[in-house]
Amino acid sequence: MAAISYARPAVSDLVLRVFERRLHPEFFDSLAAIPIRTPHYIAEIRLCPAGHLLWIQTPRGHLTEIITEGQHPLSQQNSALTLRLRGGRTHTQTFGSLVYNVAFQVEQLSPEVFLQVHDELSMDALRSELTIRLGSSSRMAPAAISLMTHEVLGKSLSVHAYHTFPEECVVVKTQTLLEIHPTT
Repeated sequence: MAAISYARPAVSDLVLRVFERRLHPEFFDSLAAIPIRTPHYIAEIRLCPAGHLLWIQTPRGHLTEIITEGQHPLSQQNSALTLRLRGGRTHTQTFGSLVYNVAFQVEQLSPEVFLQVHDELSMDALRSELTIRLGSSSRMAPAAISLMTHEVLGKSLSVHAYHTFPEECVVVKTQTLLEIHPTT
C-alpha cells in the first residue's frame, strides 16, 4: 500500500451526508473503489481523502452516504440527512424499501493509545480489500489510513469504515447497515 499525497481536513470540518440519489463520481477525488453486485442491488464503496462514499441502487431507488468536508460544494437536491461528526451517534431512517442504519464514533485518543490503534489498523489494512494510506504532513506523525470492509448479507449490506487523523490523534469509525424490505 503506497502513500498518496493528500492532506486530511480537520475532523471538526467533517460531516456525514445522505442523498436519495447517486452523486456524480467526478465531484470527488476517489482514491480506491470496490463495486458490489448482488441479485437485489448494486453498490459501490469508495475511499476519498476526507473519508468515504457508499452508494447503493435497488430496483426502487438510490442512496448515497458520504463523509466529506462540511463546506464541500454538494447540491442540496435530494439531500436527506446531514450529521456533523462529533462524539458518537446512531441513526435509522427508511427510504422507501431501503432501511438505512448508521452508527459513528469519533475517538480522541492520547498519542500513545492512538499509535497503538493506528498500528493495529495498519495490520488490518494489509488484509483489507479497500485501503489507502495518505502522506503525512509531518515526519513525526504516521501517514493517515482509511480502510473499509463490507459484508453482503442476503438483501442487506454491512459496511465498516475506519479513518485515522494522526495530527489530531483521532480515529473515526462508521458502521452502516442497509436493508432492503418489501414495500407494502
